[in-house]
Amino acid sequence: MLPAERIDCSEILLRAVRKRNWDPSQEGVLRIRPDEFMRRPDHPESGLSVFRRSLVSPQQCIERARGPIPAVASLHTGRVRDVDGLNLTVMGTDEGGHATILGVADPSEDRDEALRQGVVLRSICRLVWVREGR
Repeated sequence: MLPAERIDCSEILLRAVRKRNWDPSQEGVLRIRPDEFMRRPDHPESGLSVFRRSLVSPQQCIERARGPIPAVASLHTGRVRDVDGLNLTVMGTDEGGHATILGVADPSEDRDEALRQGVVLRSICRLVWVREGR
């Protein structure tokens, strides 16, 4: 594994939205449940998995994700860094373009803070791809 590399504030990040966190009855980014931007309880040591748009297309993001993906959202690195308690670091892996948002609250330890961060991240994201009919 390569050492972690901090990425520039101007970079755009992609997050594959999992079906369980998608609510087609809502409009715009409100279709994304805040849980999509919360750390998974089964991976307590990790952060939030994203991809660098400069290295990975929305289609590649979908292909690398597990399970059905109804949408892909983008986040601006500089705006993510403006969220209290978050620190964006690129993790060197064999999967070029993968990044992790570190500092995301563990929902099993502080559900309120994890939810607050999820709501804030959802509010600063944009939908860049939505599966037809969704």
